[in-house]
Amino acid sequence: MDEWGWVLFVPLILFVVVVLPKWLRLHYGADGAGGRARPAGDATALRAGIARLEQRIATLERLLDAEDPQWRERT
Repeated sequence: MDEWGWVLFVPLILFVVVVLPKWLRLHYGADGAGGRARPAGDATALRAGIARLEQRIATLERLLDAEDPQWRERT
């Protein structure tokens, strides 16, 4: 190989061996659970978040009922 062939060949090999596998792992690994089971802490955190959201909705509905009792009929 001539001198310029090595200049292109070495970075290409480094990219394929080092960068490309990490890039693919990050790209496809960040795409949700990826077929793996979620840790138990995730389900607990989701339940706590759902409970907070339900409490907020109940508070908003109570405030809307106090301000305008017919708001439900307009939706």
